[in-house]
Amino acid sequence: MGCLAALSLAGCGDSGGGSSTVPSESLISEGYHGVFLGSVEDSKVGYLCTLKSDGTCTFYPHKRPDYFIFRGRWTEKFLGDGKFQITFDGVSLDKNTQNWNCDITFTPGPITLTITDMRAYRAAQYLVDASFDQAPFTHKAEAGTNCPDTALAVGTELKLIMLRGSSSGSSESDLQ
Repeated sequence: MGCLAALSLAGCGDSGGGSSTVPSESLISEGYHGVFLGSVEDSKVGYLCTLKSDGTCTFYPHKRPDYFIFRGRWTEKFLGDGKFQITFDGVSLDKNTQNWNCDITFTPGPITLTITDMRAYRAAQYLVDASFDQAPFTHKAEAGTNCPDTALAVGTELKLIMLRGSSSGSSESDLQ
């Protein structure tokens, strides 16, 4: 799977740090600068996303990250039991990328993110299973366009991991 390979670049094999015993009401634990997630349903439109601790977010397709990049803001609310309510705001096409005539509309939310194993997620040593209760965006590809995916359904089954260190020590290109 293409997105799993990209997720491994985010540090999946790293065996250091992270507290698995201290519960937190924030999606991003202290000492981490973001969350990297990717959809894992092959028959649906696939994407990768970073949610950073500064409140910014980036979405891009996992098959060809150069097609388009959407940037915006996100907020969270802890719902308990591994669930977080995520709301997206101001998500728009990055002016430095090409749109390729894809009709993509973001769902502002709220969207519920459910993390299957919070203890493993807090340890941040490997990918954990998660899901959105609805797709974060809709995708429409017309015949003859160069969209990276022609499927209409957007994936909601995810793998995710927290990103270590400070946000200044990493760039989007590190994850692609």
